[in-house]
Amino acid sequence: MPPTPKDPLRAIKAGISRLKAEIKLRKDDPLARLGRHEKISDADEAWLDNEANLIDEEAVVELLEEASDYEHGLSQLSSHQKNLVDRLLVLGGGQEKIVGNKRK
Repeated sequence: MPPTPKDPLRAIKAGISRLKAEIKLRKDDPLARLGRHEKISDADEAWLDNEANLIDEEAVVELLEEASDYEHGLSQLSSHQKNLVDRLLVLGGGQEKIVGNKRK
């Protein structure tokens, strides 16, 4: 497991803020079209339902905020939730992106 940054919760919050900003750029157009009762592509609809849906990420942040301490909160998370934490830490600048060895 990669080293934990000094203030992991701050890095995680920065990561979710960055993720929200990136998603907003792409999300505004399909939502505007839906608001005008226009059809959107199946790909846009699937993206809105999956990648653009940040419910899981927001729930993880909330769980970690409410925990007595970060390490205890982290120990209570599922493997899926821990993967979300790693992703948010990378986006928030709290850890380096881990890249596996590639063989030719």
